[in-house]
Amino acid sequence: MTRVIFVVTIVVLVYLLSLKINPYVTCRNCKGNPRVKGSFFGYAHRPCPLCGGTGQRLRLGRRIFFGPPKS
Repeated sequence: MTRVIFVVTIVVLVYLLSLKINPYVTCRNCKGNPRVKGSFFGYAHRPCPLCGGTGQRLRLGRRIFFGPPKS
């Protein structure tokens, strides 16, 4: 039982460290390409509404445990 607790603790610590080092993931809506093409005119584009045109979104674990990163 002690080994299981030790392994779970290590996994949780590694996950938290990963959240600190890599807080962002690729936006699932635009897949990292922050410009969404227009449906009528293909040359027109607008920023992705989910990520605000950055192509990245904050990881769920980062939002829950640490909040947004300080700029």
